Amino acid sequence: MLSDMISYLSSSFLTPILLVKFSVLWLCMDVVNVAFAAGSDHDESAAALRLGLLFGGIGIGSFIGPLVAEQFTSMEKPETLQRACVVSIGVSAFTALAMGAPALPFWLICVLSAIRASGISAAWINSSLIIQKFCAPDMLGRVSSVEFGLALIAECSSAFIAGVLQDDYGWSPQQVCTGIGFLGLLFLAGWSLFHVLGKGAASQAARLLPNEKEKESLAKSDCDVESTKS
Repeated sequence: MLSDMISYLSSSFLTPILLVKFSVLWLCMDVVNVAFAAGSDHDESAAALRLGLLFGGIGIGSFIGPLVAEQFTSMEKPETLQRACVVSIGVSAFTALAMGAPALPFWLICVLSAIRASGISAAWINSSLIIQKFCAPDMLGRVSSVEFGLALIAECSSAFIAGVLQDDYGWSPQQVCTGIGFLGLLFLAGWSLFHVLGKGAASQAARLLPNEKEKESLAKSDCDVESTKS
């Protein structure tokens, strides 16, 4: 089973898309959210309230992001799904950089966190749609498990490195946001080049695959041929 999956991924134009979630989840910054919520007043009850507001904003952003992206995408045009992933990574990266600005009011941090989460969520949904659209049915489970595994590695690594930078190297939450934001820009540059060069869902191979309407039309034509023969 493992050898079949490796053989499939080694020959599929879909394989790089498995790294979209890996790229965008570096921008989660859960540890930094806790640092922002702690504030400078050392009031535990106020910190708990601020943390709840932060994660509430993240939840709202995660809900809104895919709804906004949906207005600009179509399953019949897979390149739009990939473009949405690239734009979403950019939104999250630039928002992370904005959160690195000094002395931001807490309400603005909540807003920026919501925007950052909307980009992460939109990239997650649209990359999943690409995989579900193009992956062979008998490989979908195994491919999805690899994708989710890579995503979890990215999220855990982001939290670990952010924690080490703050605890062992004395970085402020703003400095961590700036560092992760620049990392996001590197991912943005790579995925932008990937898309512009016509790779993945923007490739000729993806465009040549029949969409759902064409599949229905072909199936109807086959049925008409069969009924004519009979």
